[in-house]
Parts: sequence; C-alpha cells; structure tokens
Amino acid sequence: MLRILFLGDDGHHRPAERFKQLESSMAGRHVVLEYTRALNDLNSAKLAGYDCLLIYANHTKISPEQEKAIEALLLATVNKISHPVLNHVRRSYSTGGAVDDETIQAWRATFGLEDEGATTGRTNDGLEDD
Repeated sequence: MLRILFLGDDGHHRPAERFKQLESSMAGRHVVLEYTRALNDLNSAKLAGYDCLLIYANHTKISPEQEKAIEALLLATVNKISHPVLNHVRRSYSTGGAVDDETIQAWRATFGLEDEGATTGRTNDGLEDD
C-alpha cells in the first residue's frame, strides 16, 4: 500500500480537482491519497503516516521544521525503495558475488544512507535482513 499526502491550495490550477482525478485513477491500485490545503500538515507527526508527499500548490515559504519533516520523509522513502536492492547486493556479496564494500559504500553515498546500525528518524538505514 502506497500512502500519499497531496498538498494543494486555493490556486488557479485547481488542485482539489486534480486530486479527485488522481484519486479516481488510483482506485483499486493499492494507493491511498489524502488531500490537504493546510501547510501546517507538513510536520513530522503527520508525514510519518505517509510514504510520499505530492505538492500541487504555490506555497513559497516553509519553516525549518517543515523542511526537516519533508527531508525525513524523503530519506525514509529512499530507504524503503533501496532496501530490496541493498539486500540483493549484500546477499550477492556474501555468496562470493562481484559486489564489494566500495560498491555498497557508493550506493550508500548516492542515497545519503547512514552506516548500518544508525537511525534516520522514521526508519533505520533500511538495511536489516528480511
């Protein structure tokens, strides 16, 4: 299940209508969308319940706390996406495959992943075994 928070506004591009179009096209596809116009919904507690944030609004400023909450959501999403790939790399490496520590570190650096055992807020670094 993919959970998306759709941030709109009262702008001329009619985000509430776009939300309804997207919501109907995602019906039955294991995607849950929630619409909000409230910029104060960009906080760690609220975003912790979502996999991604879709912004279709013309807000020009957010607080440092809101920026941190969005960054944490982005990092958690990257970790969730990269987890299966990193597990594959790790299994390949442990069975004598061609993947080495340098490759794993390059992958971590690309996505800004922390070293194993560190935490990132919502999730750990996404590298625990299945």
